[in-house]
Parts: sequence; structure tokens; C-alpha cells
Amino acid sequence: MIKDPQVMFTALKTGEIDGAARPVPPELVVEWQDDPDFEMISAPTLWGAWLDLNVTREPFADRDLRRAITLAVDTAPMLDRIMLGQGKPGTHAWPHVDSFWTKPDLNAGYDPEAASGILDAKGYVDADGDGTRERPDGSAFVLDMKIASNQPLFLRAAEMIADQLGEIGLQVDVETIDPGTLASLWRGGDFDMRIADI
Repeated sequence: MIKDPQVMFTALKTGEIDGAARPVPPELVVEWQDDPDFEMISAPTLWGAWLDLNVTREPFADRDLRRAITLAVDTAPMLDRIMLGQGKPGTHAWPHVDSFWTKPDLNAGYDPEAASGILDAKGYVDADGDGTRERPDGSAFVLDMKIASNQPLFLRAAEMIADQLGEIGLQVDVETIDPGTLASLWRGGDFDMRIADI
């Protein structure tokens, strides 16, 4: 068992192991697809990366706030830049777009103006003019996003999401932590947001 995907793919490339049954990161697909020393097997998968909002604690118990965050995230550039076009964007929300549970016409949408309007109406405004919104009580509104340290694709996604939410005045601090600690935070509910696979 090789838990770290980067170590696994290095072992595969150096010939230390003969095979790996694990999704290949998009950059390695591009790099290895024409390499005669490797054979990649592709198959449809219902795997995906998702932004998990902790609905068990404030402020995410507020459905309108969650809707604003959804409207402010544009998945198309993430698919292009992070997954190198390999996959489908999560414009439909959850579950996976190819799942038979997914309504064919479901679309979460991308509308940062509408997202800003929702936040304004809920009292999340930039009262001091520093470009970052405050909570309705005037206190700082800073969200944390936790990412497993062995998931570089998730880190790239987190940075893009933080930038997109920053465009509507939401400050997101991204932190990478070891996967075991991330799992315990998830079980204990001690996070605002995280990126995980599903």
C-alpha cells in the first residue's frame, strides 16, 4: 500500500512497482499518454472533487449564504486549468453529472452579481471599505478552507475558489494539513470549508 499518490506515481515511473490502480493526475495523463513504457486504462468514473461547506456551524446553516457561494464559483476554468480539460464541470451541483440521480437540466449557475446581491441583502457588507465583507454584526468575516496536503489538485482548486470568492468580497484562508488531521476535523466539524473527493 502506498498512501501518497505522488510517491506511488514516482515508484511507477522509476519501475519500483509494475502497476497502480489509481486515477492518474491530469498532468501525468498528458505526459505519459504517448510514452511506450506505460499503458493507461481509462474508464468512466463517478469520482469528483467538491467544495464541502460545513452546514453544522454558522454561517453555513444559512441556505442563502450557501447559495451565494455557489453562484460565485465558476467551475469551467477549474476544469480547464486544473484537470486540463479531462472531465466535466460541476455546474449541476451534486450528485455527479452522469449519475442517474441527477436531473438533466439541473444547473447551479455562475452569477457573481447575484451572489453579491444575496450577501448585501443578508447584511454581509464591506462597511470599512477594505474590499472584504464583514458579518452583519460588524465583526471580521474570514472563512477557512482546509485541504489535504497530499492533494495538489485540491490545493489548486482551493486557490482558485478563494480568488473567485475574493472577487465578491469574501476572504478565504486556505490551509493544507495532513490527511489524518483533515479527517478528524471533518468528523468533529471543526472547519468552514474543505475540498474533498466524492
